[in-house]
Amino acid sequence: MNWLLRFPTRWTLPVVLLLLSLLAIVWLDVLQRHEYTQAVEKEEAMRLKDRLAVEQTRLEVQLGLNNRLQVRRIVSSLGLRPDLMHAWLISPEGRVVASLSRLEIDEPWEKIRARLPAPLAAALDTAPSQAPPLSSSRPASADFLLGEITVHPDHRLIVVSDLAAPLARRLASGRSELWLQIGAFLLFALTVGVLLHLIWAQRLRRLLMAAERLGSGDFTARAALPGADELANIGAAFDTMAQRLARQQDEIRRLATLIEQSPLIAIVWRNQPGWPVAFVSDNVVRWGLDKHALLSGKIPYSDLIHPDDLPAIAADVEQHLAQGPDRYVQTYRLRDGFGHWRWIEDYTWLLRDEKGQVSTIQGVLLDISARREAEEALHQKAAELAERNAELERFAAATIGREEEMIRLKREINALCREFGRPEPFELGWLETEQEARR
Repeated sequence: MNWLLRFPTRWTLPVVLLLLSLLAIVWLDVLQRHEYTQAVEKEEAMRLKDRLAVEQTRLEVQLGLNNRLQVRRIVSSLGLRPDLMHAWLISPEGRVVASLSRLEIDEPWEKIRARLPAPLAAALDTAPSQAPPLSSSRPASADFLLGEITVHPDHRLIVVSDLAAPLARRLASGRSELWLQIGAFLLFALTVGVLLHLIWAQRLRRLLMAAERLGSGDFTARAALPGADELANIGAAFDTMAQRLARQQDEIRRLATLIEQSPLIAIVWRNQPGWPVAFVSDNVVRWGLDKHALLSGKIPYSDLIHPDDLPAIAADVEQHLAQGPDRYVQTYRLRDGFGHWRWIEDYTWLLRDEKGQVSTIQGVLLDISARREAEEALHQKAAELAERNAELERFAAATIGREEEMIRLKREINALCREFGRPEPFELGWLETEQEARR
């Protein structure tokens, strides 16, 4: 039945209904034929028995009078009955006493039976030798009735009545009824097909068109199916899903806009040698890199990492893949599309499958070249300041030493002047006051 799914339902369903109607019509015709056959067989059997019962009495009377001519006339008159095909009156010696055909009179019954058609001969062969006084039967698959009566007292009258002609007349008379039934079936199938097309196929096509629009990226598509049946419920569920997808798409657009406007570059790697890129945000063009070349695998990501940084980065990645943790940060140099080396801060997290194997590597890249240059400039400035401070300390140490030597010499001169009774040439009281303040 899968071959039916290759065609649209709006065409398949009416065709199936039509085929079912035709099968119903054929089955109805078969049932009608069977019913008519049974009715005709019953009616013809009753008529045949009635006629044979009448003829039995007449034949017994004439045979009792030994009036052979009248016996033959009685048997010949059976031919006037419609649909009677054969009639034989058989004597106890096995000879035909009377028949519808004069040529068969006085011939042996076995010889006549040998000339009969095969179905009739077979039916006569299977007939019981001791039949009831009045009987009629229809052999299997035969289109005739076989009747037999016993006549005064050991003659046998065998008659064959055609069933095909009365059956044909009965079918012809019932043909108008059959056509009415056929018309009713076809009208029913047409009505059901139209109703299904209006209330089901059209709405299903409407749902399909909405699904195709949604699949092509039109998140405003809605089925809006009327009704409260199962198909309408499916349409309502579809519209709910479309609304949710539209909201998610808006969020994705806003997130993509934020990423595009931010210095961050979103990237996804496959866990394969060389770390081929499975996804990268469009703003990678800021670094002069070709997004399609990265996604196609023409440029393995590992080829962009500085050769001096690659061994340490690869070893670090292998350790995280094997042992975790699944979130880590790396800093390395990356060659951009302009031939420059950029310092990159790589925030990475790993996604693992049910077996614990890493299936996807996701990350966010941030260009920290300016910060790195600022840090290097700061380190260089700090080194220069440290060197200058050392020079100042050496200069200060030398200056303080000369000052202390001058104070010592001034004190010695003041002491010599006091010994010779002369006034002290240097005022050093401020030094003693400073020393007291320190104490």
